[in-house]
Amino acid sequence: MENASKALLMAAGVLIALMTVVLLVVMFDNLSNSQNENVQTTREAQIIEFNNQFTTYLRDDIRGSDMISLMNRVVDYNTRKGDNSEEKYEQMKISINRNKSNCRNCFI
Repeated sequence: MENASKALLMAAGVLIALMTVVLLVVMFDNLSNSQNENVQTTREAQIIEFNNQFTTYLRDDIRGSDMISLMNRVVDYNTRKGDNSEEKYEQMKISINRNKSNCRNCFI
């Protein structure tokens, strides 16, 4: 009888140890997922903030001064984030398409 009670105590100790290890693994996994979500949210906020600088120019009534401002922003971005930077960024390029059918008061 004494051996059976010792065996039960040993089995209970092993079960408690396994439950503790499983609990720690689950907690670590939840912490990792939470941190990954925070990183992803931060990245998305940075992308939105960066894109907002340029989406103001997506309209039909853009003027020459707006075009110059946009070009200055692109040139500034390319010089700050160009080949001199340790991070790898693609340089921005500007192309202008002028469609006559959408142009009001155009003199060509």
